[in-house]
Amino acid sequence: MVRRNELNKTLCQKAVEAIRSGREEEAIQYVKELDDLFITIHDRYCEYCSSLETFIAKKYGEEALREALVYLINDVHKRTFIEPIKNGPHEKIVEMFGAAHRAHHSDFFVEEFKDHTVLTITCCGSGGRMRREGKYDNTDRHPMMGGTSKKAYPWTFNKIGVSYYCAHCSVLDELMKEWDLSFRIETIYGRQFDDEGKAIDEPCKYVIYK
Repeated sequence: MVRRNELNKTLCQKAVEAIRSGREEEAIQYVKELDDLFITIHDRYCEYCSSLETFIAKKYGEEALREALVYLINDVHKRTFIEPIKNGPHEKIVEMFGAAHRAHHSDFFVEEFKDHTVLTITCCGSGGRMRREGKYDNTDRHPMMGGTSKKAYPWTFNKIGVSYYCAHCSVLDELMKEWDLSFRIETIYGRQFDDEGKAIDEPCKYVIYK
């Protein structure tokens, strides 16, 4: 028997070892591989969520999906995302939302105004990416998985055709208004891409008030 240890070593560990040994090009290659691996896993998890949310909505009804999203956000988002910034300074809040979309590999830009900051997302790396790739049921370019709202609800930004995945942003926006936070955020939904997957001038925005 031969015990193989090379498969246990992470790309991060390999990159650190290469840096410490002065193997710069090798380290850069490991970093690129790590990023590629991350985004592959990230995209599949987004699609898992979209598929599961579609199952809930189809089997139990769209209102049941809202209940599931409320549970999810209270259980995960509030604890891991909101609690660390709920009493933080404005810049920390802006940075947190920016970090979230850097992690999504989103395309976005930030504009600073006197009384608020706006994050404009021209291609969200999760919900927007799936729309760009035709992975919702209002397109025929892909045979899968993502459902969209059949009615306009407060939790779908009062719009028809919002992906069940993207609805979590609307539910989060709603719940943040109920929580005891030191800041106020308005979330504005935009399709970002048309039914053919072509970019359109409908970005999503976070308006973070000072």
